[in-house]
Amino acid sequence: MNTEFMQALKDLQREKGISSDSIIDALEKALAKSYEKNYNDHQNVKINIDPETGKLDIFAEKLIVDSVEEPIIEISLNDARKINANYQIGETVLQSVTPHDFGRIAAQTARNIVLQKIKDAERAIIFSEFEDREHEIITGIIQRMDRNYIYIELGKTEGMIPPSEQVSTESYRVGDRLKLYISEMKNTAKGAQVIL
Repeated sequence: MNTEFMQALKDLQREKGISSDSIIDALEKALAKSYEKNYNDHQNVKINIDPETGKLDIFAEKLIVDSVEEPIIEISLNDARKINANYQIGETVLQSVTPHDFGRIAAQTARNIVLQKIKDAERAIIFSEFEDREHEIITGIIQRMDRNYIYIELGKTEGMIPPSEQVSTESYRVGDRLKLYISEMKNTAKGAQVIL
């Protein structure tokens, strides 16, 4: 991560309304899973991304104990005091475990997270836009017909006329412009669904 990445986050916040904090939080969680998977390391990993510089650090969080029984999650008091002489039993220590080659994995993970956040934000915007218009009459163009469903282009999204809402005496063709009633809005895993 670097300052260009952080500038890109700020641009996303401005253009798409996606908070850079939410992207950083999602990145930290995804990178922790990615680290565990790619390095077969099941330590209690904490990822820290500096919001100003984009610097990435990976730490293993360990509990300070008298006698270490589980080295993955525990550290002895003697070893902890080598890091900081003031540590006491029961406190936690963050040991740096950032691998040298983690940048490539981090970049791919960051790309995927940012793309997902953009999709989620766009879905939320479309849903809120059409949620306020439920029970209104709108105009749309038939985009395609599939399995008795008619799909209507509504600008940034697509509406759907289920068979139960179609008029049996009317014929529908791709490219036809129709006046439609928004009967329902659903927020599904695939995004906003406009039922016409």
